[in-house]
Amino acid sequence: RRRSSAPRGVAAVARDTAAAVKRRRTTAFEQARHVSRIVPLHEDAAGRWREHVRRADVVIEAVFEDLALKRRVVQELEAVVSERCVIATNTSALPIRDIAAAAAHPERVVAMHYFSPVPKMPLLEIVPTERTARDVCATAFELGARQGKTAIVVQDVPGFFVNRCLGPYMSESMALLGAHGVAPRELDDAMLDFGFPVGPIALCDEVGVDVAANVNAFLAEHLGVRMQSGGGGGSGADFLRAMLDNGFKGRKSGAGFYMYDDGGAAAGKKKQKKAEKKAAKKAADGKSKKADKKKGGAKSGGKSGGKSKDNKAG
Repeated sequence: RRRSSAPRGVAAVARDTAAAVKRRRTTAFEQARHVSRIVPLHEDAAGRWREHVRRADVVIEAVFEDLALKRRVVQELEAVVSERCVIATNTSALPIRDIAAAAAHPERVVAMHYFSPVPKMPLLEIVPTERTARDVCATAFELGARQGKTAIVVQDVPGFFVNRCLGPYMSESMALLGAHGVAPRELDDAMLDFGFPVGPIALCDEVGVDVAANVNAFLAEHLGVRMQSGGGGGSGADFLRAMLDNGFKGRKSGAGFYMYDDGGAAAGKKKQKKAEKKAAKKAADGKSKKADKKKGGAKSGGKSGGKSKDNKAG
């Protein structure tokens, strides 16, 4: 949509793939090859994006969670792409049949729901409608597998599979923050210790507080009492709305439940890790010195005892 968004997207891919090189999950050559394949385009590029999209086998839209907007994007794509092109939508909760209802060819519309952060999360939900062609579903599944994702085919129901489980969990998290005053970091650390790859509050910032609020409202409407906190505090919708009203949209806006620096990293996180590392080193050095002192004292005591014996013997 905006000229500035395209280079930011390329920079994000370059940053993520560079991290993979550093962790030795790929080579510098492969990283450069992946980045070189990206052609950043925007809506004002005199129709250039149409020339590229026209040749695509699969197009994945990932616009904001708004049904009318997604329908419009699908219609615009249908006017450009070939008849064999698969049109995939990336949505967290919107019914795929409702998105496909505006399409001239709903049989080629399917959902490919990725999870944030996409480079780290392996799961991919493939969501066909009752009208989606089998080969379209198979193509989406194969693409996900080639991307290294664990693809699962799920039904077109509110929340699909993951958010149907995740929604109540996130509602409880928002209730703990808003109604019970639990600190965000405390809650995230507890879930990390429990074994989750990311805490609920950091996850909300990652996907966007605005997206989380929309999904929360949609699931609260369709799942009813399952989205209500057992300890009071409702579904957390009011708390999320208050965050948005004050301009806190998460990582993408530089501030959500946490503050972020220009690179998108949680502000203070590096400083905190450095302080923890320094404290751990200091503690380790202290133990080492204490052990050396004890060892030295034992040796000194032994020599002293020997000297005492000699004196006595003399």
